[in-house]
Amino acid sequence: MDVRKKYQSLIERSPVNHALDLRFVYRVIGEVAKKNFPELAAITRIRHAVHKRRVGERRSTFIYSCFIDGTDTAGKKINKHLIYSAHTDGSRLIAYTNMSLLCEHGFNTTPFKMITPLAYLPEIQALIYEAVDGKTLLQYMQSGIPSSNLRHLTHLAALWIRKFHAFTPPPEVLERFPAFDMLEVNPRIERVLAKARSADALQAEKLQAFISTFQTVEASLAAEITPGLVYGDYHPENIITEDLRAKDLTVIDFTDVTRGDQLRDIGSFIQQLHFMGRECYPVAEVDEQRRYFVTEYFGKPLDALTTAEFRRVNLYQAWNSLRGFTWFFFNPMMRQQSYGLLEDAWLYLSLARDSERTIHINL
Repeated sequence: MDVRKKYQSLIERSPVNHALDLRFVYRVIGEVAKKNFPELAAITRIRHAVHKRRVGERRSTFIYSCFIDGTDTAGKKINKHLIYSAHTDGSRLIAYTNMSLLCEHGFNTTPFKMITPLAYLPEIQALIYEAVDGKTLLQYMQSGIPSSNLRHLTHLAALWIRKFHAFTPPPEVLERFPAFDMLEVNPRIERVLAKARSADALQAEKLQAFISTFQTVEASLAAEITPGLVYGDYHPENIITEDLRAKDLTVIDFTDVTRGDQLRDIGSFIQQLHFMGRECYPVAEVDEQRRYFVTEYFGKPLDALTTAEFRRVNLYQAWNSLRGFTWFFFNPMMRQQSYGLLEDAWLYLSLARDSERTIHINL
């Protein structure tokens, strides 16, 4: 059966579902490759690997690695690796816009880089970018290597985000990034509250109290903050390097870039290290990795941080735990785990509220 006829109803529902037709995907990838790589005179073969392929009633997501074999004008072999990424939620346009702005103003010019966007195709909501070879920090963590072997990569991760925070685009460009809003946890917190009230009144009450307390602490710290560029989703799955001794690394996924308190990235990263890392290493080793990351970012010992810096880092550890809670909460199979993250969020928020000079919570 013709692929397009087989999936016609799905394609009519959303043009994003064109990605069900691999001939269509290969044609798009070939056109983008030839436009961006003039040395690619001919394409002899395209192969793919599926990372995500989800078709729902309301949302569809496709992420394919596409491997191109070709030749230059002299017949010499050329290989390219591109990513085809499409989603119905509009996130790929946001990512493409953010990466393009950063590239246009000189960010992607040092060993600490980001993925290179090649094209955004609005009619199918697809982002095409050049792939990065290597492993993520999370993959290294899950591989069973000693946590001490991750020290260099943790150092690079701290330098990358420090470089990102030091990057200062013109004011008019910075203003094009949205301001951070703690209520925007995807979905909006109001929707989460409504769902929680119908599912578990006690958890809804905890969530409402958390929001109120967070906003109070956030307001008390406003004078300490000079808004800057915030990456927004800094965690071990978004950091890629070729090996543990590499001198550079690349960061992917620029959907959540905002303006705001840059220590949000630090709090988010070490919260995710704690959440992901405890599945791989003893908690004491994960905590050491978190401390090392913070000291490398600030360039000073942990006990030299100001109390305000501790409070800001912990505030965003709390917020990132809240965001994790919302992601799990809407999956009935993960709801009990989501309540644990809400408890973590409260523990981190208590550190910020009470001006505790530590980044660690006791579970």
